[in-house]
Amino acid sequence: MSTDETVLTREELYSQVWTTPIRRLAERYGVSDVGLAKICKKHEIPRPPVGYWAKKEFGKNVTQPPLPSVKDMHLLKVCIHKTLTLPVEPQLAVNDPELLKLIERESDPKHRIMVPLSVRSPHPVVAETQLCFQDARPDQYGKIRPLYLDRLRHLDVRVTKSSLSRVLRILDALAKALEKRGHKFETHGDGWRRATYLSVFGERLRIQVLEKARQIDRTPTEEEKRFGSLHSRPKYDYIGTGLLELRLIGENGHELHTWRDGKSKLENRLNDFVIAAYTAVERQREGRRWQEQLEIKRREDDQRRWEEERRCREEAARRKQLEEMAASRAKALQIRAFISAVRESRHAEVSENVSPLSAWLSWADRQADLFDPLAGSNLVEKLLRKNSQ
Repeated sequence: MSTDETVLTREELYSQVWTTPIRRLAERYGVSDVGLAKICKKHEIPRPPVGYWAKKEFGKNVTQPPLPSVKDMHLLKVCIHKTLTLPVEPQLAVNDPELLKLIERESDPKHRIMVPLSVRSPHPVVAETQLCFQDARPDQYGKIRPLYLDRLRHLDVRVTKSSLSRVLRILDALAKALEKRGHKFETHGDGWRRATYLSVFGERLRIQVLEKARQIDRTPTEEEKRFGSLHSRPKYDYIGTGLLELRLIGENGHELHTWRDGKSKLENRLNDFVIAAYTAVERQREGRRWQEQLEIKRREDDQRRWEEERRCREEAARRKQLEEMAASRAKALQIRAFISAVRESRHAEVSENVSPLSAWLSWADRQADLFDPLAGSNLVEKLLRKNSQ
């Protein structure tokens, strides 16, 4: 048995489950409370219901069901495998010398990304986005939605019409700066699900721009007052605040960083965005390696668990075989004792080899041999040889 394994009887685990809360008991054995609950279910061990420990603490009457018997003998032995220590989750620090050099470069004021007051020759994706939004109407939240989705690409922006020009200037400057640094700025997806991505050293990061809206009570028009139902018309209007958010999202959909308009506008923080993207590259690489290590350890744990379950099944089968052989041996000895008693009580008749009783006794001896696992062959040596393999 390895140090990562604990072997108990059903009775022992049953006693512990009803004397120690399962969360604390799980910590003792190095497994989760859910995992320990599954072990109890597999071995048909009843557990305390919800609220049991609180009632017991306040002196209220609680009931404990008895441990039911089981027919499956291999359930009598409980093997608890300690959860393996997981690899340390990667930290956010950047260790790649190449990335560190690029981050230092972005911190230099000489390489500051400038956002122009107007765009004369926009990036191709920015130009197509502008066409998609030029005739767009606001939705119920005041954000404009792109048109011509089947023909044109568009950036992932969710803003009011008054902020669109500024957003496009920011993203145009960011797209050109990223491509100048050797990275890709592109869109993927169809229709409303189209998203904007930045590809840096083979790592893909998602970019999104949002505008914060302010909710106000809606004043219905005269026409709505006359014909509109109270339940069919919206209760609120949404007004754009002009405050933008620039989001950087990882490949797993988790938001890595958000920059908001505040004391410093987004236009002045685009180099910070590039630095965060370089940091995210390192984070995603380390995260992927960490996930791979985790998956390897999980597979190893599953393999060990399968091997232990197989060993438990084989052990249960051997015990069952042993019990059956012992019972057969006892039956054979019982039959032989009976045969001997018959021979002693009918000695004269048995001495006549041609008598019916002698024939019957010979048949009975053969039947006893059939029951006896030790008769007719060297079974013990065979079993020892089989178990040593």
